[in-house]
Amino acid sequence: MTSASLFDKPIEGFAELRVFHSLVYLLDKLFCRFFVHFHTAHNTSLQNRKGYHARFSKGQDSLLSHSMLIAFSLIVIIFVVAALTSLRDDYSGFIGKNEISQVCLLVKGSIEKIFVEDRYSSPTNTTKGRIFLNLPDRIGDQNYRIRFVNASISIETLSRPRVNDTCKAGFNLSYTGSTTGGRTEINFTVRDSGEKIVSIKKV
Repeated sequence: MTSASLFDKPIEGFAELRVFHSLVYLLDKLFCRFFVHFHTAHNTSLQNRKGYHARFSKGQDSLLSHSMLIAFSLIVIIFVVAALTSLRDDYSGFIGKNEISQVCLLVKGSIEKIFVEDRYSSPTNTTKGRIFLNLPDRIGDQNYRIRFVNASISIETLSRPRVNDTCKAGFNLSYTGSTTGGRTEINFTVRDSGEKIVSIKKV
């Protein structure tokens, strides 16, 4: 029985992702303060106008200016939010893809460690190898799932932006089970019928 951990070599990207989220938050605050300052300055300018004509047209000017300011503000805010959301999704997808590749290689390497070719045929189901992995609880700050698809290891995130990847397990065996990260067990079992099975589960 052996144990391996992905945390022995920290996955890159978490720190960068936190910095990116902080940048998005600061930019949002900056734009809000800009529009508040612009609105306040505009009202002050209107209040400082003097003369009969200024007083007569102040209501119309104020209404028109406010309408234009609101429309412009909404357009800019929508554009900025859409751009930042797109950048965040692209960055999260890039980080998630990198982390998925590392997890996939770890699972594949673990299967290679416990797989043992044995000509002896046992009359009962026999566990030939077992390994425990300390997988990350999240990938790209998202929940994820690992499962076998035929002879491939499939890893996918469970929320947007959806990121997924597969890698070949490398052996002509039967594969079953799934895990959502954390403490995970991989078993290699030979049944009394001779069928060789690799299973994965969260423990």
